[in-house]
Amino acid sequence: MDRRTFNNRACVAMLKTDFHDHFLFRVELDELITLATNAGYEVVEEIIQTRHPTSDLLFGKGKVEEIREFMKFQDIDNLIVYNQLSSKQFLNLARELEANVMDRYDLTLEIFEANASDILSLQQIKLAKMKKETPLLKLKVSEKYKEEHPFLMGGGEYAMHSTLKSFSKRESSIKREIDRMLREKKMQVIRRKKEGAKIVNIGGYYNSGKTTLFNKLTGADKPVSETPFTTLTAKYKKWLENGNVLFVDTIGFVIDLDPRLLTSFEINLIDFQYADLQLFLVSANEPPEIVALKLSEGLKILETIPVQGQKTIVVLNKIDETDEENLEQILDVTRTVFDSGDENRIIPISAKTGKNLDKLSKHISEKIFLQTSKINSPY
Repeated sequence: MDRRTFNNRACVAMLKTDFHDHFLFRVELDELITLATNAGYEVVEEIIQTRHPTSDLLFGKGKVEEIREFMKFQDIDNLIVYNQLSSKQFLNLARELEANVMDRYDLTLEIFEANASDILSLQQIKLAKMKKETPLLKLKVSEKYKEEHPFLMGGGEYAMHSTLKSFSKRESSIKREIDRMLREKKMQVIRRKKEGAKIVNIGGYYNSGKTTLFNKLTGADKPVSETPFTTLTAKYKKWLENGNVLFVDTIGFVIDLDPRLLTSFEINLIDFQYADLQLFLVSANEPPEIVALKLSEGLKILETIPVQGQKTIVVLNKIDETDEENLEQILDVTRTVFDSGDENRIIPISAKTGKNLDKLSKHISEKIFLQTSKINSPY
């Protein structure tokens, strides 16, 4: 069956390997459902199995048979798996289920591709997909030609090497083009900084109000969306209060963000790495345990990029959508997770109503310009 003939009905599935996890798996699976829905899939069923993974199918053989029967009965063509699938698991599941199988990384790239609007983003997505497909291609080619290897470099082996070489050449060509565009991007950022510009990066989880805050601070009119990964290409715009400061609205995070996305989508790393200040947004209208989880994982991602810890300000947005008791609990968990020793680096705001934006603006000015003056001072 050609993938284009598949319907949009889907099962989401997770293999839960931590037998003592009674909270995190639910958060992760709910986010997978959100991603799948935003990608245009109709999520019909969720499937959870708790056990150790199998090398062939990830799930147990009996569970795969159960999934196959259910998908056939309900006319479901897509299985979206939270866990990272090996090439062997992907191929075996697709064959067993006779369905379109993807893991969370594939789904995220699909959303990226739908939202990409510039050449660099599209090329980086293409390269990320090719890197993911390389081991699968090797497995398929190996299976196809393994019976044609009666002797070293027989016809089948020549064909196999030719196929892989052609794929590798296309991958290298795309990589060279991306490297060229990334060099140009870095040169633009470096030139801005040499001309005296200060860069403030607005990052954080999707739907935390990053674009709303960007619009408020810069006077921009970027469309606001609750859909993940609508911002793939960062936009620079001058601060209304000081034209020497440029704000950047960057890609939103998701829980348990695959590190391969960071390394593949290198354009976003440039915006994080060259920023003078990092505003990390988390929604304050969520339960404290969710805020603690998102903040903890988000700070780890920033360390991986890497972003210097002292450059980070945690912004708790959407305080107009929560009550005082919940906000106090969120402030407590934020102080625990973000142990900066500086209360001023945790700022609750409402980008929508403008509450506490003056406090945030004052801290931004102090962090950028007072630190600069100290560095330049002869005393």
